[in-house]
Amino acid sequence: MAAKVGRVRKTKNQNVVLSCGTKDDLALIRNRIMTNKNFKVEVARPANPLTMVRDVIYLNKDADRTENLLAQHKHLLERIAIKNVKLRIKYEKKTRKPFQCHVMLERLL
Repeated sequence: MAAKVGRVRKTKNQNVVLSCGTKDDLALIRNRIMTNKNFKVEVARPANPLTMVRDVIYLNKDADRTENLLAQHKHLLERIAIKNVKLRIKYEKKTRKPFQCHVMLERLL
């Protein structure tokens, strides 16, 4: 039986990512690769969603910034309990203005 591969791409550390149209095709390819002892097969897991917030005041600490952002955007999180939302600042990007930065937020699942 033949399986149809949707996309093949290379990643870091000599890894290869395959995507298939159906789960049956993915299972066929996975079983075939697992017969070879040299290859290691892992199912891809989704990454944590990222959000960029621009022009945030740089002087505040990370905990204060995440609390303020959650307080300002309560209307977006009405369906989700705010206690369950965990945000982490992944990195900050400098701007032209000395007291502002762009913040990349990561929602921990």
